[in-house]
Formats: sequence, C-alpha cells, structure tokens
Amino acid sequence: METYITLLKGINVGGHKIIKMAVLKSCFEANGFEDVTTYIQSGNIVFSYKKIAIEKLNEKIVSIISTNFGFQVDVISFLKTDYATIVNNNPFVKNNLDEYFLHISFLKNSILITESQIEKLNKNILNEEQWQLKGNAMYLYIPINYSKTKLNNELMIKTLNTITTTRNWKTALEILHLANKI
Repeated sequence: METYITLLKGINVGGHKIIKMAVLKSCFEANGFEDVTTYIQSGNIVFSYKKIAIEKLNEKIVSIISTNFGFQVDVISFLKTDYATIVNNNPFVKNNLDEYFLHISFLKNSILITESQIEKLNKNILNEEQWQLKGNAMYLYIPINYSKTKLNNELMIKTLNTITTTRNWKTALEILHLANKI
C-alpha cells in the first residue's frame, strides 16, 4: 500500500460542485481506498491505496466523483513522498517571509516555462507579490488577500497550459501532517 494525497479543483466554491467530505470519504472507502481522511471542505484527501500510476489513480477518482456526484472535477494526485518534497522545497519559507501569505499552486504536470510565459506572469504581479516555479509546483508569496491577486489559478491555467489548484501554506502543511500519520 502507498500513501497518496489528492487535491480536487473547484469544489464547494460559490455553491457549485458541492461535495460533502463525509460522503466523499465513504465513496473512496467503497472503492477500495483505506485510511481515508479529508481536510476542510476544499477537496483535500489523504488515503492508502495499492501501487498505481498517478494518471490511472486520477482517472479512477474522476470516475468515482462523476458516478457519485454527477459532475466532472479536475484531480491532482501525488505520492506522499512527492507531495512532501514539494512542500519542503518552498523557497519562500527559507526566505523567512510571513507564512500567512504563502501559497502553493499544485500543477497537474511538471512543466518547463518559456520566456513569454514568464513575462505574462510577471505582468500580473501586484505590489510585492513573488512567484517561483519548480517542477509541478508554483510557490507564491501574495502579501495581499489571495482573492485579490491576479496570480490565480485561472491565469496559471491559461498561461502555463496545465491544470492547477492552490492551497495556502497552513493547509499544505496540515495535509502533509495527515499523510504522515498513515
């Protein structure tokens, strides 16, 4: 058995794509997932499952959600070790920036960024915002309310041509903490 972390994009936001975490947990358990734990209502799931390719796991979870809830969602999954590497490599923590303003945008695919993509992202920076891309994680320092930044998921999806979902630093750490308990 392996420990996985799955992040769902765009559920329980603005009254759309509503999924109760207790029901989601039951759906996962009914499909052979074990040690299933969810964290807050934004679609963070930690669980054990047999060794499987991440893309196959994502397909299975998309199918479970579609069958049980009647809509499609974007799914980004990681082995616990890969997720831990992403969290532990946050460059802004090492720069002693205020953790309240830290976020990680988890990308479905690892990408190489082009100069034109860098320019487009940089044109959308407000105030003292900063970002760094490493593999399949975009690390963000947003010293304003995150809802006001232009460096949001929609801009990243459009600019980087990959699915992304963002978690604040506290949530990212708590998800890792839950995974480490399994």
